[in-house]
Amino acid sequence: MAAQSEQAGLPKAVAKMEQIHRMRVSLASTLEGRSEEPTMETMKEVCKPVGMQAMAIGKENGLRDGELPR
Repeated sequence: MAAQSEQAGLPKAVAKMEQIHRMRVSLASTLEGRSEEPTMETMKEVCKPVGMQAMAIGKENGLRDGELPR
């Protein structure tokens, strides 16, 4: 039964991962054409929103901060 339940949630998980990927690609595209090296501010602008979205999705699905799914 647990395997069936996990498989039923798979399409939703894939859709969420695709959403995060699109967000990452979109934010990373803002770096194209820049001549300066990435800085910590760049990380805050590009990486942090993606990480925050991933954490929010994890919380929506019952994961605690820093916890990985089993």
